[in-house]
Amino acid sequence: MEDSPLWKLPVELRLNIYEYVLHTTTISVCQDRRPSRVFAFIEDPDCQDHTLSAGGGSLQLLRVCKQINSEAAPLFYACNQFQVVGGNPNSDLSYGPEMILSTLHAFVAKIGPTNTKALSDVCFFIAPVGVENMDPREIEETKATLVEIFRRLHTIQIQRPYWRLKASMNCCMYPADWSTYDEDDLPILYEPAIDLKQPQASLMLAIADFESVRDSKGLCSVDVKTFTDFFRDLSEKMGRPPPLTGEG
Repeated sequence: MEDSPLWKLPVELRLNIYEYVLHTTTISVCQDRRPSRVFAFIEDPDCQDHTLSAGGGSLQLLRVCKQINSEAAPLFYACNQFQVVGGNPNSDLSYGPEMILSTLHAFVAKIGPTNTKALSDVCFFIAPVGVENMDPREIEETKATLVEIFRRLHTIQIQRPYWRLKASMNCCMYPADWSTYDEDDLPILYEPAIDLKQPQASLMLAIADFESVRDSKGLCSVDVKTFTDFFRDLSEKMGRPPPLTGEG
């Protein structure tokens, strides 16, 4: 291996080669059944019901030799987006802030401090938020849970400014003209992404995006208003300071 032409290249070119090999699609990270254990996967592009091992065959590069591993391993974490998968915050308490944060903590513990610092793009997926089917109490509970998630992740963003953190969630949007809607057709899933450096500003952008989606896709105006009102109130709550200890 010492005689390989690879080592005659400048390190910058070697890093470009490694990045080309290691770059893949978004990698999802989930918590295993056992606490503090995680597994990573990517969706199979040929079949959405199946998943593939994260990185696939590209990770064989890291097994060639120790020097390649030391140079290339951090690049795998730097050049890919990692999506920490949560669930509907209103459906199960285990899918609230504690579940999302415990999955993140288990993930960074597994990959180690060097690779953790190499992470650049981390997304937290909260799926799905269907407020059009919730009663007022459920909507308020969901808002409170999301505000808590955003605030905790915003704190992580402050602690790790070299990470680009986002939170995203699926919202089901239905066409305005139900006469042309086939029961076998799925509703349009709109996925707003909230930049956790500026969560309040991102929520306002999400409202504008909802309105543009309505205009371009012919969506039901009542459903769109339900979501825009939900995100507008969420933005206002994010702008308020959290209650002091002992306050309600």
